[in-house]
Amino acid sequence: PEKVKTIQEFSKPNRVDELGRFISMCGYYRKFISNFYQFEVPLRKLIKKYSGGVKKSKKELFWDEESSLAFE
Repeated sequence: PEKVKTIQEFSKPNRVDELGRFISMCGYYRKFISNFYQFEVPLRKLIKKYSGGVKKSKKELFWDEESSLAFE
């Protein structure tokens, strides 16, 4: 499907708001992916680290290894 292709081709976000948008896009598929939280938690931690949990922040992200692996 087209939506899956969009997620697969989503470039690595550089800002908190872009990562928040990516997590929101993937949210629909959580019910189809077992252990989805294992991918989501490191990404949410990254948002919290750089913005205090506010997904709409325009702050730049600096990816750590755990978050990078979860995104890929």
